[in-house]
Amino acid sequence: MSLIVLDLDNFKNLNDQHGHKLGDTVLKEFADLLNDAIRNTDQAFRIGGDEFIIIAQGKEHTMTPLCERIIAAINSHPLTSAFKVQCSIGVAEFLPPQTQDKLYETADMALYAAKAAGKNGFKLSMQTNA
Repeated sequence: MSLIVLDLDNFKNLNDQHGHKLGDTVLKEFADLLNDAIRNTDQAFRIGGDEFIIIAQGKEHTMTPLCERIIAAINSHPLTSAFKVQCSIGVAEFLPPQTQDKLYETADMALYAAKAAGKNGFKLSMQTNA
């Protein structure tokens, strides 16, 4: 199993400049986009603000196509592209005896690495079980 943490880039600017009603619409559209992008074995959740997670079946390195689909979908979506809202993604694989908190922390660190690399992309945690 892998955990994917997603955060909308430039979302605060959208809310500040265009209001929360448009922001809410973008969040709903992004949620729909995620549900269209994931497989039927995966589950997507909004965990607060503009942050989402996906619990996905499979090893970390197999999440690349899913991440690429999400990035392509948000970049081509009429509403998000019009307001320059993009997405950064971090991925971590569950490696026993890892705790759920450590799994989230690892995926979140990968998310921040994606943001530091210029946003609108994804990073795998590349953790090992050694």
